[in-house]
Amino acid sequence: MRKGLIPKNARTSLRAALGPIDSQNDEDRVWRLALHRMDIRGYRVANDAETPEALRKDGLVLMHAEAPDPDIQEFLDRTNPPMQKQQQSMEILMWAFKAFKRELSETELGSWKEHKRRS
Repeated sequence: MRKGLIPKNARTSLRAALGPIDSQNDEDRVWRLALHRMDIRGYRVANDAETPEALRKDGLVLMHAEAPDPDIQEFLDRTNPPMQKQQQSMEILMWAFKAFKRELSETELGSWKEHKRRS
């Protein structure tokens, strides 16, 4: 094997190094999710109907990942709401910083009601 190449069974080996699924914690699930997302073998090419016209014109391909393991999906379902709330708060903060520094267009400045509604 050439230096720098990852063997085909790397995902299996790395998953095995994390131990049995029933004894894994959320940190282990984060690693398994990362491995799941990195492994191109778990993706399929979207059909033309699913791919936006602009992407097809540029010769780009839309890919869909297979569903993660059930315990990882449960982890995502449990942790996404707090992360979405934090992301929303950060978006509002960044909008306010840009408004204060006068870096927003008139249209962007007019979106304050939308930001207030979402907060």
